[in-house]
Amino acid sequence: MQKTFVFVKFTIVNFTIKHCLVKRLLHTLLLFLGFYLVSDVKGQVYVAVNGSDVNTGTEEQPKASLHGALRAVREMRRSNGATLNRPIHIIIKEGTYYLAEPVVLRPEDAGTLQSPTIIQAAANATVNISGGIQVTGWKKLAGSADL
Repeated sequence: MQKTFVFVKFTIVNFTIKHCLVKRLLHTLLLFLGFYLVSDVKGQVYVAVNGSDVNTGTEEQPKASLHGALRAVREMRRSNGATLNRPIHIIIKEGTYYLAEPVVLRPEDAGTLQSPTIIQAAANATVNISGGIQVTGWKKLAGSADL
């Protein structure tokens, strides 16, 4: 009976060691994947109304929001630190972007003299950033001519 208990205890410890190893490998893989996705941006992060915040932020795979683009730039600065010596552009493509929450720009979002963060509209694009919500489905109340 005691051997069985020791065997079970060993198996649990062995499982825990394997579990921790798998967890550590997964974290390392995610770190490298995140670095790859952020380093692929190359100093420009694109935003488009048809984008997704899980995209890389390239022109072909734009972010969906200014929030997503700012997170990508923050990660780029965190990952590359002092090695960034070029401006980082957040380029917003044509469209209206409705904000679900305020955009908060922190002092570190400005970047450095060698690597400022520049938020701009794409060439010849009209970009609207709205803090309101779009209201649809309004109907005039019957019998209320003066309203």
